[in-house]
Amino acid sequence: MLDALLAKEIESGEAGPYDSHPSLKERLAALSQLRESDSVAPPAADDPRAITLIEDVPRAEAAIVASMLKSGVPDPAPIDWEDVPSRVLTLGWLRNVQPALPGLDGLTPMSFPEIAMRLNSDADALVRQLGVSRGTDPEMARAHAEAILGAALALVLDEHRQKSGEIHLTAPPGKPVVYRIVSGDVKTLIEPFGVLDALKTGTIEPAVWLETCQAGGIATDDLGTYCRQASQLRDLVEAHAGREPHAGS
Repeated sequence: MLDALLAKEIESGEAGPYDSHPSLKERLAALSQLRESDSVAPPAADDPRAITLIEDVPRAEAAIVASMLKSGVPDPAPIDWEDVPSRVLTLGWLRNVQPALPGLDGLTPMSFPEIAMRLNSDADALVRQLGVSRGTDPEMARAHAEAILGAALALVLDEHRQKSGEIHLTAPPGKPVVYRIVSGDVKTLIEPFGVLDALKTGTIEPAVWLETCQAGGIATDDLGTYCRQASQLRDLVEAHAGREPHAGS
């Protein structure tokens, strides 16, 4: 059946007015004109992006987002991509840590080496402490517990970022979340979701991690306390705005 459909497409297929590519028949015909020695020239440096074909990008984007919302849901407020880490990712981190707040109480960034050491001998220690359901996949539960701890650390760093001009957050699409601490000529990078694994594998030495925490002023910050404060502040901001943000183009 698939062979018949393919044969039909090759023989008589036509491109529709909204197709992004020519028909299969047309593409094969174009390829047949190429010689082995022919090379395809790279796009010109000034070749415009495809999105320039759309006259009103913000309007089109708003229409697409609106089509995905349930009836009665307020329109989300558009934001720039540069603001996505601080305004969108933090919402996910807050939701992630919420069920585990009691288990986060008493934990600090300075205690991460101890947690890593404990996990190397008891892989489920953090799962139990944070109250993560083991379900039917222990590995998934362990990964979720470590993600919660990473989110809690990210929220601590983000609270400091909002109060200090020395801490900066970057998280380009497909790249890890990174907080950059700048103090004079010294720059320190923290990947909150990679710290625990780095300590478990020895990529980061405990002494180096302690120095990093002290440089960021986060060494003794209680994760549970900071996550609660961040949650309360976010609730106030969202209640005032009445809308959740979505990323703009």
